[in-house]
This record gives sequence, structure tokens and C-alpha cells, in this order.
Amino acid sequence: EELLLKVSSFLLFLSFAVFLLERATTDNSGSKETQAGLITKVDKAWLCVLGIVLVFMEVVHPLLLKPYDRMEFLPLMATSVVCAIGLVWCWIQSGIKMVASVEHALVI
Repeated sequence: EELLLKVSSFLLFLSFAVFLLERATTDNSGSKETQAGLITKVDKAWLCVLGIVLVFMEVVHPLLLKPYDRMEFLPLMATSVVCAIGLVWCWIQSGIKMVASVEHALVI
């Protein structure tokens, strides 16, 4: 029942966040060579993993396991583990960028 609302709100949020962050991080010269891109290949792969988890939660689990009352916890656990790994990855990337910016500021 909520699948369309859940997916559309996630995609709307993701699109809006990427748009605003790219505007905030783009240099004023407008050259594409200096802009590394906001969503990397790892991020795209992680979005695919989130899509796979969503398909598992909404299609595979209800059809194969739920009728037999087996592993009711599995969709929530899979979502929690995937999101936790993604958050740790973001923290690591943020830490790397902060250290690099501090080193850059010390050089100047």
C-alpha cells in the first residue's frame, strides 16, 4: 500500500539533495574538469544494493517466506544492516574529506 509513496519520496529527496549539494559545491568558473561529481561509482552501487533490498522486502520475502511464517525479522534486519554500512561509509568519506581540507588549509 505504501510502496509507491515510500519509493517516490525517497527518489524525490535524493534528487533534491543531489541538486542542492551540486549547486553548493560547484566552483564559480563552471568548468567540469574541476568538479569530481557528487555521486561516485560506489554510491551508485550502493543505491543498487538498496534497490535490491527493497525488492526483497516488498516482493521476494512476502511471496516465499511470509506464507510459512519464517524469518519475519529478515526484511527489517537487511534494511538495518545495509543502512548501517552505508552510514559508516559516509562517515569515513566525510572524515577523509575533513582531514584533506585541514591539511590543505595548513599548507596555505
